[in-house]
Amino acid sequence: MTKRTGAAIIRQIKGRGFGMWIEGRALYREGRGAAPRSVTVSLDLRGLTIRGLSGDDIGHWPFASLVRLRGDPLAIGRRKADAAPDARVEIADPATRAAFEAALRAIPRAEEGTVPRSFVVASAAVIASLALMVAAVLWLISAVAERLAPMIPSEVAEILDAQAREPVLRGLDTTEGLRCTGVDGGIALGRLADRLALTGEARPLTLDVAVYRSDVPNALALPGGTVIVTSALIRRVRTPDAFAGVLAHEIGHVHHRHGLARILHEGGLTVAIALVTGDPAGIAASAGRLLAGAAYSREAEREADAFAVSAVAAAGGDPKALGPFLTDLEQAGGGPASGPLKLLATHPVSRERVAAIERAAGEETMGDGPLVSDADWTAVREICG
Repeated sequence: MTKRTGAAIIRQIKGRGFGMWIEGRALYREGRGAAPRSVTVSLDLRGLTIRGLSGDDIGHWPFASLVRLRGDPLAIGRRKADAAPDARVEIADPATRAAFEAALRAIPRAEEGTVPRSFVVASAAVIASLALMVAAVLWLISAVAERLAPMIPSEVAEILDAQAREPVLRGLDTTEGLRCTGVDGGIALGRLADRLALTGEARPLTLDVAVYRSDVPNALALPGGTVIVTSALIRRVRTPDAFAGVLAHEIGHVHHRHGLARILHEGGLTVAIALVTGDPAGIAASAGRLLAGAAYSREAEREADAFAVSAVAAAGGDPKALGPFLTDLEQAGGGPASGPLKLLATHPVSRERVAAIERAAGEETMGDGPLVSDADWTAVREICG
């Protein structure tokens, strides 16, 4: 997980007179019913700026257009007279939420009037003072997330899997009733997953690989060892080695406990206490939303890619196959955030990432193959009938 220090959330805009701003993580929805996207949001005297995790600009909402929306978590939208009135930003992280709630105290609710002019002057002092306080809290949460994740009992992670599965499936536009039940395909998937975990030298895991009918090409790992793959992803993948790379990548996230670290980071200290003490029930819905719609950090993606390359090579497959598949998928969709290609929304691809996969693959020693027999690959392809 990328480290974030106080300098990451307190910035000084020199020469423009805007002073300090508050920055944090949030979820962004383009409209009602739209899938959430993990973003960074920053607030200064000009208004609210929204950016993707890769740094791409999504939008800037002036103060005069901001409204607080009803519900939980804290939601910020725009007046109906402004563009994209249904777009919203949801802030669930306790520290970030506390700072934004205080700074937005004078922002009207959706049914109220416009922002008073006096707020612009008063908010300067509020933002400057709160930024220093929130910096320390966010740094603490980020610093402890990685350390707490390995401390969470496996039994708790497995309970979290069961409770988070439904919201995760909703995020993938599918349901439990659409799980594919081909017996031969299920056996082949289990055999492949166990082999990759073994050759990748993963920690002891209880893996459950499930395929669901969906038009959204994606693969996603839950913290306790559940790996969800969609039928659309299987249709798009061209070779068994590329599919094995995707599957090993997800197993790598479970091995490194990236999902738990992400939940801890986004959910803050309240979630950390609930998980470490073995009480995940109250956070299942928010955890499912985060796992389905938020992107991993670049460091987490690098670690999962490295695990995949090593595991696939040691199992006798082509460790370079994952890179071209990600590139083809991005080109087919026109970019990480376009179309239905949610695999790239939750696992952003870049030239640097693909190049790193190729470099690492070139240094690996190939094991005895084949990685997947022809019969097993046919069974996986036909698992949904």
